[in-house]
Amino acid sequence: MVALGATGHYTSNPTISGDGRYIAYQDVQQSVRVDVHVYDRLTGDKQLANLTPTGSPSKYGTNSWGPLISNNGHSILFMSSSVDMGAPSGGNGMFVYDRVNKSTETIITDGGAHRFDRWRPAISSDGRFVAYRSTVSYGSADSTIYVRDMLNKTTQATRAVAPFPGLLDSKLLISDDGRYVAYTSKATQNGPKDLMVHDRLNSTTEQVNINNSGEREAMPEGTLNFSMNADASVFAFASRSSNLAPNDKGVNADVFIRDRKAGTTERISYGSSNGSGIANDSGVTGASISADGRFVAFFGYGTPGGALGLYRYDRATKSAQRAPMKNLAMGFIRNPLISANGRYVVFDYSNPDTASVTYLATTDFGAVSGLTLSSKKLALTEGGAAATYTAVLDQEPSADVQVSIAPDSQLSVARPQLTFSPANWATPQIVSVQAVADGIVEGQHSGSVLHTVTSADPAYTVVPAAYVAVTITDTRVPTIDAPATWGQPALPVHGTAAPGATVLLSAVNLAGGGVTAVSVVADARGAWSWTLPGLAEGKYELQAEADGVKSQVRPVELVFAKPALDITASVTTYSSGLSFNRATQQFSGTFTVTNATGAALKGPFQVQFDALPAGITLLNASGSHDGSPYVSVNDAGLAPGASFSFPVLYLNPAKLGLPYTNKIYSGKF
Repeated sequence: MVALGATGHYTSNPTISGDGRYIAYQDVQQSVRVDVHVYDRLTGDKQLANLTPTGSPSKYGTNSWGPLISNNGHSILFMSSSVDMGAPSGGNGMFVYDRVNKSTETIITDGGAHRFDRWRPAISSDGRFVAYRSTVSYGSADSTIYVRDMLNKTTQATRAVAPFPGLLDSKLLISDDGRYVAYTSKATQNGPKDLMVHDRLNSTTEQVNINNSGEREAMPEGTLNFSMNADASVFAFASRSSNLAPNDKGVNADVFIRDRKAGTTERISYGSSNGSGIANDSGVTGASISADGRFVAFFGYGTPGGALGLYRYDRATKSAQRAPMKNLAMGFIRNPLISANGRYVVFDYSNPDTASVTYLATTDFGAVSGLTLSSKKLALTEGGAAATYTAVLDQEPSADVQVSIAPDSQLSVARPQLTFSPANWATPQIVSVQAVADGIVEGQHSGSVLHTVTSADPAYTVVPAAYVAVTITDTRVPTIDAPATWGQPALPVHGTAAPGATVLLSAVNLAGGGVTAVSVVADARGAWSWTLPGLAEGKYELQAEADGVKSQVRPVELVFAKPALDITASVTTYSSGLSFNRATQQFSGTFTVTNATGAALKGPFQVQFDALPAGITLLNASGSHDGSPYVSVNDAGLAPGASFSFPVLYLNPAKLGLPYTNKIYSGKF
């Protein structure tokens, strides 16, 4: 319990974020001003929420009220009649404060002949949708429900209400997706209030305050108050009716749960009286349901003949848990509101012995049974690498819990089931998912993995199914290309992949076993290129991988040219048989090289002819080195004392002498 009031102040109308951390509430300084604050239960900080659109606190006597906080704690919806908030003189405005960005956005202000219902708007749990009523005048029979999309900045109207909506004492609720709006209305001006839910998608309206036979509640005043889960499938409401559940005498107000999908209505409280701290038309109207529809909080009697108190009813176990009231005398408890996760309940409290101080109190009922997935969104490529996430239970079970993992046809999983026991329930288990390569061109498409929970533990029988959404990209097999042989340590490589894909390029040295790997990003056309530096001579296998899909293997051999070694001093040379052919004007002969050392000489050999006179051409030269022709011969090498010979052919039109010199090299130029 936290004392948020002070002398001359009182707090009221608390709402709580989904995780129970943030509480938005009214702070009333009597006869001066009403402000909206946000309290952080983790840090103890209090933050003013009714800031003007310029970001400043109001300078005037502020009158701001009715705060509603989104489940994520980011958005606070409130009303104000302060002029510097943007409300017209004598009128009101509706605003949303972004607690993270510290900005205020105006939703609507009174204008012209129309006024909005300033008491009972609604905000979806993620803060995206705001629902409110607009009418000619307060209490008018003619009203319209509007839904504001805070993301798209659009507003749509719907005529969902009956002719007599009872504006001043009925709130609105809106589902997370903005599809359903709940409210109370009257079929006749003096008739009872009926609880209705309107489907904006199908333009249909359904009555909620009915029994299992479809009969509406019998009490003249109708539904007292109500709450709705996140998808509008389950409602909790208060009524004094005797025909909503078997064996209900209907003397005092009770809490009922209506499951629209199952078509069932059940009673979960057991009477109250005006003298017990619960007024017949207000005490149990705080019936509040969690986002998944499992838990309902209320103040009253949770068991037949039990004690008065704050209760949390669990639809899974069909049991009610009474909150300990350690620091609270049995004073006045109003407006109990449960957090979206069903763990925390916040409420107004005032001790009759210290009436000058009011409190906002919270109760922590402890962790609830549930399944937590580490990720709800994945991105995969067909046939590519798997993605993983973990699953873990939120509370120790009394029996084994099985989690069935069912992928759709686009996906496959490594394990179809996980089992958690009372011993390993807190240890995350890994789920591995791959996208199936179906060979169908679909473009970017989607898949999902369904997780369902079963157990002999009643607390785990109603854990809602959980989904992981997967964005899937069609398979595009990367390609890789490189020269079959290359004579330098830097090897140029190129290929294709999906545009923008990150390509992992690897080169495996088949002799040494080492791996060289780099990553490169494909351009907008899907082309990529890279030069692998510092490679050693030898044979390699190259491969490209993108989005877990591998290319074919590309073999490459690196053979580096070695510098030729001058071995002139290690050999002897002579030429023989030189003759002149008058018909061709060419000289021909034989050139012989002998290994003059006691060691073998490695080939190939390059015999270079230096200082040939101008006009003489060596016709059978293999190339030119240092400006002189050479002949490449005898790749096998020379043993000690061995010789090799080769023909030489000259063009010598002037019949000059051949005063050349020789250099002999081992290796290639």
